[in-house]
Amino acid sequence: MQMDSSVDRPPVRPGLVIRMKTALIYSVVCAAICLCLAEVMPQAQNKGAPAADQPAQSAAKDQAAKPVERPFLISAPKVFTKLERPPVKFNHDKHTTALEQEGCERCHAKDTKGVFSFSFPKVRNESSAKALMNSFHDECIGCHQKRAAENKKAGPAACGECHRDEKESGRKEYVPVLPEYYDVVKDAYHKDCLACHREPAKSHKEAESLDWQKFYLREKKQQELSWPKMVSDYQVHDKHYKGLDKKCDPCHYMSPARRQRLAADGKQPTNRDWLLDIDEANSLTDEKAAHARCLNCHLTRKAENKKGGPFICSGCHSGIERTIKQMAEVPRPLSDQTDKYLIELKEDARAKSVPFNHKSHETNSRSCQECHHKTVRPCGECHTTKPGKEGGGISLSEAYHKVSSSWSCIGCHETVKKQQSCAGCHARRENGLAESSCNACHTGDLKSLNVAKLPPPKELLPNDSKDEMVIGVMEKSYKPSKMPHLAISRKLTDLSNQSTLAGYFHRDQTTICAGCHHHGPVQKKVKAMQCSVCHMNRQQAEGATPTLLGAYHQQCLGCHKQMVQTEKKLPQNCTGCHEEKQKG
Repeated sequence: MQMDSSVDRPPVRPGLVIRMKTALIYSVVCAAICLCLAEVMPQAQNKGAPAADQPAQSAAKDQAAKPVERPFLISAPKVFTKLERPPVKFNHDKHTTALEQEGCERCHAKDTKGVFSFSFPKVRNESSAKALMNSFHDECIGCHQKRAAENKKAGPAACGECHRDEKESGRKEYVPVLPEYYDVVKDAYHKDCLACHREPAKSHKEAESLDWQKFYLREKKQQELSWPKMVSDYQVHDKHYKGLDKKCDPCHYMSPARRQRLAADGKQPTNRDWLLDIDEANSLTDEKAAHARCLNCHLTRKAENKKGGPFICSGCHSGIERTIKQMAEVPRPLSDQTDKYLIELKEDARAKSVPFNHKSHETNSRSCQECHHKTVRPCGECHTTKPGKEGGGISLSEAYHKVSSSWSCIGCHETVKKQQSCAGCHARRENGLAESSCNACHTGDLKSLNVAKLPPPKELLPNDSKDEMVIGVMEKSYKPSKMPHLAISRKLTDLSNQSTLAGYFHRDQTTICAGCHHHGPVQKKVKAMQCSVCHMNRQQAEGATPTLLGAYHQQCLGCHKQMVQTEKKLPQNCTGCHEEKQKG
């Protein structure tokens, strides 16, 4: 990127703008959009977290009390290569604080109804690129010069003081360009690499996990500064619901057609009625519309001396995301949902209906949007057996089963299986749907929602099974390793019984046993096959099957690193399991 290296110039505004090139003007045009998009949103304040998670709550409060100074670039990436000068790094929160007495109207215009339009500048001439650039410079530099003349604290007026060459403004990174139809995991050319570089990584081979999203095509683009996304979780919703006297209409939309149907039936709208329609022009999922609606509401309530949300960027875009545990006591939205029901499939579907525990998923999510999109309509209304336009070209089967999608049932479950408490076993198993997966969900019976509990390991192990087992495969260099077999079995059983998801899918009593004894048949009260039956005690492996030594290290050490990750809790190196023999 070529940039003008000249020193600061005097603040002669008309002459200055004439000398600027047209490319800079287009960057400023886009800047106006950036400026209003990055304005402000309602604050997801971090009070009300349960007492059981007090440290996390305190940390969230501390972060909220000290907003991060986070500027954004007045620019557009596509024109960075044509700029004479670096883009302007603009700090909106600093301006909001400095101009608090004058209010938002100092920079933003109001319409005839007194509603703010968060575009900038207020007076903008778009007859030409230079005219628009003049509009920006007249507004910004004009304000700075006026405040300086009044002996008030003011911003810079010279070119180089705003258009500064800094790392953030010049940084370029390679970003992935990945078509939707491409699934790298199924690419035959990547199978060998995926054997080691998987997620979570196979630590025994010291192969770090790779971001497979970047393994198709990459292009060099400007990496813009940006605020963290506003997270509208259950706590944010509950705070708004109570603060707005439990009214849905200030935020949610209902189509005229639905209003007429309810009026004709003599019914009052329920919570669910407010969640079935989308106002495309003023959707809260659209950044520009959300900023306008939320911020105007906050400012109106402030003017009426009512409790309202923030009007600085960091008030909402804090980067703090509450956990499910922190929101355990937060009420979930009431939308007339049924706690348990059958997901009825289409007439041409060949599988049985799927029993679904909606209440359980509510308590194990952070917001409704983790499963739903813009409304709470059933998936089958948009996603049909054959891909359609309303469903975005995603079939109903794909919407439920796509492994790589965080929206699908299977994709979400795969994410949960990567957690430390699950990864010890699941990191070494194939991801996605197994042969037995279909019947596990497609039962057609609500009774199958009853969560099972695995029995104590003592009830499964043979009567003559030892609580501690001795492994002497490395006895030439080390003393035999003692493995607390029963203690490990109990711990894994407890972890499974504490998980609702595991309780649903770990139906077989010997599921935990199969975590280690993965290929051989496992039966109650019957000794499992020894590892050496498949893994030979040799120096070199034959094919894809590890040697006995390799199998032990992959299974034991791999599990230690995946589930605990600290030497203090479980051994992570040789001497943690193998005591060295005395020499001589």
